[in-house]
Amino acid sequence: MRRVTLFAVALLAVALCAVTAPASARDATEAVAQDAVTSTTEPGLDVLELGADVTDPDILRLVDHTTSVTGSGVYQAVVDVGNAADQVELLVNVHDRVADREAFQATVRGERLGTALTTLPPRPLTDFERTANGSARVVVDLNDGTIPIEPGQVRLSRPGVYPVVYELRTAQGEVLDRMIAHIVRLADPGVVEPLGVGVALRVDAPPGHRPDGTIGFSASARERLTILVDAIERHPEVPVALEIVPEILEALSLSPDPTDRDLARRLTDRPDQRIVLANPYVRVDPSGMQAAGLDEVLLDLEQRGGQVLETLLDRQPRSRTWLAGDRISATGLRYQLSRGVREAIVPERALLIADPNAPTALGPVELLVPSSEARVDTLVVDARLSEAFDLDDDPVLAAEHLLAELALIAFDAADDEDGLDDPGLVITPPEDWTPNPAFLGRLLVGLQTTPVIETAPVDELFDLDPALDDDGRPVTRQLLGRVADAPDADLELWQLTDDRVSAFDSMAADATGVVLAGELQDRLRPSWSVELRREDRERYWAATRSIADEHITAIVPPPERSFTLTSREDEIPLRLRNDSTLPLRVVVRLESDKLEFPEGPERTLVIPAGEVADQAIAVKVLTSGAFPVTVEVDTADGEMPLAVSRITIRSTVLSGLGILLTAGAVGLLGVWWLVDHRRRRRRSNDGMVDGPVAGVGVGVTS
Repeated sequence: MRRVTLFAVALLAVALCAVTAPASARDATEAVAQDAVTSTTEPGLDVLELGADVTDPDILRLVDHTTSVTGSGVYQAVVDVGNAADQVELLVNVHDRVADREAFQATVRGERLGTALTTLPPRPLTDFERTANGSARVVVDLNDGTIPIEPGQVRLSRPGVYPVVYELRTAQGEVLDRMIAHIVRLADPGVVEPLGVGVALRVDAPPGHRPDGTIGFSASARERLTILVDAIERHPEVPVALEIVPEILEALSLSPDPTDRDLARRLTDRPDQRIVLANPYVRVDPSGMQAAGLDEVLLDLEQRGGQVLETLLDRQPRSRTWLAGDRISATGLRYQLSRGVREAIVPERALLIADPNAPTALGPVELLVPSSEARVDTLVVDARLSEAFDLDDDPVLAAEHLLAELALIAFDAADDEDGLDDPGLVITPPEDWTPNPAFLGRLLVGLQTTPVIETAPVDELFDLDPALDDDGRPVTRQLLGRVADAPDADLELWQLTDDRVSAFDSMAADATGVVLAGELQDRLRPSWSVELRREDRERYWAATRSIADEHITAIVPPPERSFTLTSREDEIPLRLRNDSTLPLRVVVRLESDKLEFPEGPERTLVIPAGEVADQAIAVKVLTSGAFPVTVEVDTADGEMPLAVSRITIRSTVLSGLGILLTAGAVGLLGVWWLVDHRRRRRRSNDGMVDGPVAGVGVGVTS
């Protein structure tokens, strides 16, 4: 990282600017002015004004001030005094430097301010130079103690962070409002090693893909995204690491609104100047999804997210680095390791830290992985620095507080004889943070113009020497041991929806159907966003299920009827109808214990859209009589029955046993007839030999 040379150059620039104007106002007026503040120019002035919509009666707000100063010179500030009357007085006092971060936080609250270094009386607002918007310009002469001090000057003899108290008072001394800012008094060049500061931001919003398949963003979501993109684009010198939600980037790029498409273009510009972290398709809680048994869904979201980012960025996102949320669990950490994560940016509040007042780790620490010997290089996000992003009552003042505290950390690191040669940390806002343009603009400008701070890419911070404990060993951290919470969702309803979409996917028989099936899968993915409530998810599922069911239920099975078969080998005619607008593929299964199916009991049929398909099924009759045949129509994957009908078969064909029995009976009857016939002939012949013959005499003579 760049060190002493840049420090000297920046210090010289600050010293020159401090003589006549605030460094930030003069060095970066245009950049900050574009960050949702209005620039006003008067002869000899270069001042930033907040818009009138944030001006309140008797409310002090910081518009701008000198970011850092040398010992001697001028400190200037522009202060919005609201609609205060001219007779109201403004008191400005500079107090002695703060001793440490605890003392700094106390001064932010207006406590433990220490000795006042000035005894300036309050002055009516009419005594202050006013800008076009009515703000008061405050000028404080500084003295580093190397020259005799003059009346009205403030001596800042040592480097450090000095509170500046602004009070709006009535003529009777009643305090109407109070504001505490800070002056960063710089050391001589080379004394303080600049603190490397990385910035990680989430580019997210509620899903842009709506349940009905359209794309669009609410006004608040578009404003949020615009603020982020504007700030990132206007400060390309700050190497911000971005966690871009792939669904958001995809929706912006496909939106019918040209403003959205322009945001997508601007986000994907300058890819070499930004680190884009790999991310699931939507923001999810991996721990919770695994706890709910949604591993396949999580894997699909990971894969889809990578595909979208790689396509739109025209390069692969950084998959080895993970920007973790507050509610990380051991399960979630192990999951990240399984997908290739080797570096993590983890909020301090997600970690088990024995001493809450322990100094901020100014280098990577080792995050222990529960039930494993693995360790993850981790940059810990300081909780107090993260919370500074949320102080939006006075966004410029909140950014000033954050910058001043970073400067204080740099001073403390320089005083630590056992400290690291190249201290560094990363800052990132809370997950639920709402971006403020004035805060972001002031912060990013201040990071560039404060000599004791040096912006650094996040990947370089992981290459710094590890943070060490008092015994000189690498600092280790553990997770708090949070139990993963399943997503707020009716998982049975989800399974029903997923089954329906999978069923339709298997039935799609042409390119149009395949595309629609893919679109239905795409519609389900946004529903897992943590930005959505339970009822929001179910709207996605209901809309998707409705489309799938429209086609799935369009198959009409064969009507129940009877067929008469007169031969042992015959055919059964089946008729199915498709009322869908798409050709569909189905499986027909036949079952009967009185028939055999020489070609198998299953058939896969493609039924044209809006047509009837006739299919002749070859059968072999096993018996005569009347018996049923069950016809089941299933989805092509066989996982979901669509319809069941029964047809009746009447067979006049003798079976093999019937023929045998009949032949036996005929043979037996023939034998019986032959035997009986012979018996009758024998009896007849016997009667002719033994009986008398009429007309024949025996032994008669004449």
